[in-house]
Amino acid sequence: MPRKYLTLFCFLFLVSFTAAKHSGRKCVDGRSYFDGCNHVYCANGHIIKSLKECRDIHVIEAPEDFWEPQEDA
Repeated sequence: MPRKYLTLFCFLFLVSFTAAKHSGRKCVDGRSYFDGCNHVYCANGHIIKSLKECRDIHVIEAPEDFWEPQEDA
């Protein structure tokens, strides 16, 4: 039984471990925010997000300091 939970945890962790780029932006290591439902973290250049299911919420966008400054092209 405990192995089943460990497997589930590992699966959910890997599913929630997404690329750090969002609309061409990279997150700042160590930053986090609450999006109205889930906690979102930046670790080692990757975005990690909890997978809580929420209904009828207004998703809050990441604050500007969550992202690395954009270079002017």
